[in-house]
Amino acid sequence: MRRWLVTRLLVASGLVGMLTLMAAPSSASASGPSPGQLSEQGWTCVFSVHAVHCIPPGIPLVPDIVTGQVPAFTTLVFDTHDPTAQDAPFLGTEHNIRADLFQGQPCPTDPSFNFQYVFLPRIGVHIPYYACHRFNSGL
Repeated sequence: MRRWLVTRLLVASGLVGMLTLMAAPSSASASGPSPGQLSEQGWTCVFSVHAVHCIPPGIPLVPDIVTGQVPAFTTLVFDTHDPTAQDAPFLGTEHNIRADLFQGQPCPTDPSFNFQYVFLPRIGVHIPYYACHRFNSGL
């Protein structure tokens, strides 16, 4: 029960932060903030696989995500290789859940992986999480 509650709270707080930033006016793009703007606001934006992924403030990439200390987190994903890009197209969100907590749930929004979460080490990302892209990742 406690693990479930912690996971839900982390996901909810990340989503509230993302929705707040997405609703804020942006000079870079009519659709929302850029990776550069998010970085300036304390987000960690890194290039991974095919795009820049921005992690909300308060969730350290190293060591918390790299070592699997965070139960679940959501990132904003941008179609760019440059984390400082000021006009990168927003692709969507990516929900990540630690491998030991994953229970085989479907990912109804990414046909690239047959509507299933993908185990990140399988695609070259060496962190112990499964990911669901809330967009067609094209991978």
